[in-house]
Amino acid sequence: MINTEKTKMVVIEKRKETPLSINIQGEGIEQVEQFVYLGGLINGDGNNKKDIHRRIGRTSEAFGMMTRIWKSKELTKKTLDKHI
Repeated sequence: MINTEKTKMVVIEKRKETPLSINIQGEGIEQVEQFVYLGGLINGDGNNKKDIHRRIGRTSEAFGMMTRIWKSKELTKKTLDKHI
């Protein structure tokens, strides 16, 4: 059974057309301009620039949170060798 409240659709096209209407079990499926699927940002215009910038930003944020650990004086090569 499909949960129509959680189901979204995006139409990928270069030019804007009339919105597509799909009904499942008598319920309309919401059409959106973009959504995240398996970690990637899917856009209706078929362009992946927003996804690339989003991934770079999230990676930069994750590396930024590791800075304190990498600069730690308590972290030695010996410690790393034991855990790898």
